[in-house]
Amino acid sequence: APRLQALEGGRVWVEDAIGMKTPSKKHKCMHVKLQYLMVVGIIVHCDEKGDDCPFGGGARVLVDPRAGKQHAEVDCAFGGWRGFRVVPERAAEFLREWAGMHEMRISAARAASSTEGYALGLEKRDWETLTESMSNQKNKFGLLPLPPGGAEAFGSQNSWTKAFLGETPFVFRLSKGKKVMKPTK
Repeated sequence: APRLQALEGGRVWVEDAIGMKTPSKKHKCMHVKLQYLMVVGIIVHCDEKGDDCPFGGGARVLVDPRAGKQHAEVDCAFGGWRGFRVVPERAAEFLREWAGMHEMRISAARAASSTEGYALGLEKRDWETLTESMSNQKNKFGLLPLPPGGAEAFGSQNSWTKAFLGETPFVFRLSKGKKVMKPTK
């Protein structure tokens, strides 16, 4: 019964995401998928430091808070996301759902490769598309893996891989006028 209540209570978040007015269909689709993944327990919303917290501070988010703002003025990722972490035990589900939304295929042989393992079974081009679309580059979704040194540090090797596996959260980080970090392994 508690799980059913959580699903019913989370339905409003998914419905709000579906109803959000935005010119970016791709970001809206990502927002809806993240809301769904949060409702079913595959991801957990967190703040920029990686600490669990309610999405939107517990308030409904009906309009993208970034709407009408310049890139340097935003204080969250698309749709009001501060961050999220993948539940490690459900990382394979997350990757399957996220890749499927982008119409990408995961290869077990590539995942086992010593040279391509960082891409978790995706083709290099697909891996770059997934990481770039999630990133804080201008006109992208706005989330990056939280580096081991915290929000002010730079990414580490395989930081995207670690985030997709649930070893570190994806968090909002504004470039603050500096060169925006390009996604890497």
